[in-house]
Amino acid sequence: MSTYVETNVWLPACALAAVKAIAVRRGLSRDETVRQLLDEHLEAQEHREPDMHLTHISTVLRYPPALGRRKHRWVPEFGGPLRLRLHPGVADRARTVSLRLPGQFQRAHRDYQSRQLTDAVMTAIAVHEPFTDTYLDGLRPVLRHRSARGLWGLAVAATSTAPELAVHEAVSRAEFPDKDGSATGASAGGPGASSRLLRVAAALEGETGWHSAVRFWVAANIARLLLTGPERDAAERILFEQGAQWRELRLDYRYANAATREELRRGIGDWDDSGRGGGAVWRAERAVEVEDFEVWLVDRGRAAERMNLPPGWLVRTPPTWRVSAVGGHGAALMEPYAGWVAAGRLLVFTSGGTPGVWPLTRGNGGRMRPVEGIEPVVAAAAKLAPAQASTFIEAMLLDWSDDGEADLMPVPAVLRLPASQAYNFGYIDAAQRSSLMAQARVATLESMNDVLNHLHDDFYRARLEAARDSGSVTDFRRLARWARVHFSPSPATWPWPGGPVAHEVVAGTRPEIVHWLATHAHRTTATLLQHSMGEAWNAAFDHRPPSFWTDM
Repeated sequence: MSTYVETNVWLPACALAAVKAIAVRRGLSRDETVRQLLDEHLEAQEHREPDMHLTHISTVLRYPPALGRRKHRWVPEFGGPLRLRLHPGVADRARTVSLRLPGQFQRAHRDYQSRQLTDAVMTAIAVHEPFTDTYLDGLRPVLRHRSARGLWGLAVAATSTAPELAVHEAVSRAEFPDKDGSATGASAGGPGASSRLLRVAAALEGETGWHSAVRFWVAANIARLLLTGPERDAAERILFEQGAQWRELRLDYRYANAATREELRRGIGDWDDSGRGGGAVWRAERAVEVEDFEVWLVDRGRAAERMNLPPGWLVRTPPTWRVSAVGGHGAALMEPYAGWVAAGRLLVFTSGGTPGVWPLTRGNGGRMRPVEGIEPVVAAAAKLAPAQASTFIEAMLLDWSDDGEADLMPVPAVLRLPASQAYNFGYIDAAQRSSLMAQARVATLESMNDVLNHLHDDFYRARLEAARDSGSVTDFRRLARWARVHFSPSPATWPWPGGPVAHEVVAGTRPEIVHWLATHAHRTTATLLQHSMGEAWNAAFDHRPPSFWTDM
């Protein structure tokens, strides 16, 4: 029985040829050659400091590009798959020491997906057998990780959109007031406003930044300017040090004149990524807001409510509920909190790197203890990743009876329960349920008619009309998808009139209802956040003033 773990990576044709050449030279099979190369690569990488880890230039340029299924065959240089049959644990070790650009993840949309295992294989090959093709020709093949991130930082600056520039310019105004000493715009808020803007700007250049083929193409153009010819080693040092020369270059690229912009965007055309920039600013603002919310949970004093912007909703906590910081950075939880967490009576989240537990209240003896009846809420968070704990708590405290900030919440924060579920919980009677279902059928029929009225392809018309007349929403939706027209049926729902889900615990609502509401509230807030970010995407194309992006 094989003890190998099988996977594969996609390599350009030149890299596949290099593997074959090494295999011939060593007199080994291709599988064994790749295993040896990775073992040697890991041995070297694991003895280097993280910034000194090596990466292949193709990783930061995202080459070969992700073209989608069955498109690679039309570009021979894009190569093909290389099967890997590795010892257990090798792939994870390889990913650990490989390049991940800010905002990339192992599982994500193809523009945001990291290629850490591919990077390890490409770098391991290049160290022993340099390879190139028409796209990589002349480029310095291997970079240090810090240098690669420096190159990416220049590409980010060169592709900054109007929303991103609004944030960076507001930071500049906050740091360098007008000559008369007065501050304008966002800087008028004083040091606090400046501090928040700095954090938003840092997040924007970090994990919340956007990725697309345009940014990788610009990175390639910058690489051809800096990392070719006799000065490429000196340029690599500039990218690594990220000192004054690099910062000046970043400013030049961010505010490039027409000639420089044309050079940096050669081969792209006039592509507008404003929507991606607007979404990135929203994510940066949101990341900072979540951090501030975590701090507020731990140290809120007597304040029982807070407006979270974005997206613009009110959170309210029962006044007697508290949070306690119960350990240092990386330290184990203290008792009795650790036991309560293990028993499913407290939820752990992190604020500023320090673990905290929620929710606590004071018992008769004045000691902190878990809130009575909180177990169904904590159970609803059992399968969430630790990083999701804060937003889960936010969902439990969201006041669903509040209208929110209308300008920032174009999609109202309404917790809609399926009519059947609302009936089962006793919130509505049978007559109300029937009325909601009838309203949903009418709304769905209107949506069907709207699809047919705007349908340009007569090939599907008769079949769609038949599905509508038979009342088959499933068939109509399938046919609409085939016809590439949008159709969304209207479900029978009942708007939850209550406040925060947390208040249902205080009210003594049945545990099974509390558990369902907690799960549904968290799922709904995730959807609302996506809608809010989508509105930021749309707003970026509406030429909003800079203050729109700095006053979120």
